[in-house]
Amino acid sequence: MNRSNQLVRVVVNCANRKTKAPLSDLRLRGYPKTLEIRATRWIDRIKSPESEPIEANDLYQGEHWSVVKKIANSANAVGWTAEVWVVSAGYGLVPVKALVEPYSATFSLGSADSVAQGKSGKSPQEANRDWWGFLRNWSGPCSQAPRSLTELARLDTSAPMLVALSNTYLQAVHDDLIGAAEAMGDKADLLLVSTGRPPEGLEETQLPCDARLVNTLGGTRTSLNARVADHIVRRSPDHGFDAAGVKKMLQGKLRRSGAIPRYDHIRMSDEAVRAQIRARRRNGDREPSCASLLRELRDGGFACEQKRFAGLYKEVVSDPR
Repeated sequence: MNRSNQLVRVVVNCANRKTKAPLSDLRLRGYPKTLEIRATRWIDRIKSPESEPIEANDLYQGEHWSVVKKIANSANAVGWTAEVWVVSAGYGLVPVKALVEPYSATFSLGSADSVAQGKSGKSPQEANRDWWGFLRNWSGPCSQAPRSLTELARLDTSAPMLVALSNTYLQAVHDDLIGAAEAMGDKADLLLVSTGRPPEGLEETQLPCDARLVNTLGGTRTSLNARVADHIVRRSPDHGFDAAGVKKMLQGKLRRSGAIPRYDHIRMSDEAVRAQIRARRRNGDREPSCASLLRELRDGGFACEQKRFAGLYKEVVSDPR
């Protein structure tokens, strides 16, 4: 597919791990539990920086983000310009060059800084979508920059948009992404990378993608969406971001990837799990979430059921030792 516009917009979710620790008042756990009050006070705080801002591109770290940082170079190497945007639970939609303060807020469940907790009377998915709406209505850290995926799509409906989000973050921006697809008109220009069941209304945009691709693209499942996005960008001379071409490429990749990898994880005792959680909390530069620690444990080849791990995590957090 030939395009006169060689710009592609790539949208990714932020990373839980940060290169700098946030100030105490930029940890969402310290804000009121009522969602609307919480959002109002949070936005009032980030409107007026009190610590030195840092580019979003340099704030995040970890396996997922190390892949994201390669995407712009991958695009340049094949004649495209990749404009990378971040879906952040703390700041909303921001370009990677946006200056932001280190913060701790997440759409993922199980963290003390999760958006969906407290007195909302709504499901986690509904609370996350409402929070995204509050962030959209704030002008943001970058003057004149789009604050929603719908606005971003409207900037240039001829530029393809490649959206690579975890399921939790995808659910948070679901309605906004529907708006982006409608704004672009031709849904072939909106390409969604996310493992799992296609979200309602976005079935046409979701690309073939599951854990089998770890076998051929490498890394862990934590970085899989980003690796698929980078692979699509690098292979763009073959498909030009045409949906049919991209789907055909990924279907072939899946056929060659074999079965979903299964691991013989080592089961840990309760005390061993507690010790690992304590060590990670002592040595990290920020408070790690329950979900991120469980991913790290499993990626390291260890086994622990989610409910059991969450209980042990709460024990450690509440223990002053």
